[in-house]
Amino acid sequence: MPWINCQQGALAERVGSQLRLATALRDVRVRDLALRTQGLSPAALDAVPAIVDEARKVQNLSSVTDDGPPADARPCP
Repeated sequence: MPWINCQQGALAERVGSQLRLATALRDVRVRDLALRTQGLSPAALDAVPAIVDEARKVQNLSSVTDDGPPADARPCP
């Protein structure tokens, strides 16, 4: 039953995504940055990821995605 494996994979990805978020939010500086974005305009909110991406490049860190499925992931049947 391939759909069971697919559903398990989707669940595992969701759980993994939630764990990565929980781990990131343990850092007070990450929480502070997130809270500072409250009330910003949609345009300003759209600019924040670009600024963070540039900071990651300067520090030679890999890029971070939106925690969605990989681009080459196939949907469940």
